[in-house]
Formats: sequence, structure tokens, C-alpha cells
Amino acid sequence: MEGFLRLMWGPAVGLIICWVLALIVAAYLSRNNAMDKKAVVMIKRIRNFVLVAATLLFLLYAFHAASVNLTPRSVIDRSAVQKQVQDFEKRNQPKQKE
Repeated sequence: MEGFLRLMWGPAVGLIICWVLALIVAAYLSRNNAMDKKAVVMIKRIRNFVLVAATLLFLLYAFHAASVNLTPRSVIDRSAVQKQVQDFEKRNQPKQKE
């Protein structure tokens, strides 16, 4: 679980930055520009769309990361590798002078 949380740290920070940026831009545009009511409603709709899209993309990435990055549950048989290492060590041992 700790590995998954570490994997999701970067995208979570990116999601938070996207949310904050979308909220700041929407607040700035709706308050500081003299617009009619339709323009303000359109800004809010675009803001909501951006927030929902960013959240859905984050959840899609999290689902993909959780389903792909699974740790293996079986024990790996290393007997063949250990035998190769032993054979290599036997062949390459320095000869003892008697």
C-alpha cells in the first residue's frame, strides 16, 4: 500500500494544483471583468467542467496504476540461478599452489 501511495503522490499534487488554478482563474474572471450574467454562468460551467475532468482523469490514472502495478503473489524459484552461480564459481576459482 505504501508503494501505491508513493506512486500517487505526484498526480495528487498535480490534481490539487489544477483545482486551485481553476478556482483562482474562474474567480478572477468572474469578479474582475465587467461581464453580463451569461458570461459569468459560462465561466462557472467551464470551471466545473475542468474540475470534474481533472478529477476523473486522476481517478482513471489511479485505477490504472492500481490494476497494473500489482506485486507478484508467488514465490520465485531461484534454484536454477543458484546452480548457475555455483557452477560459475567452481569454474573460476583460483588454483591453489601446493
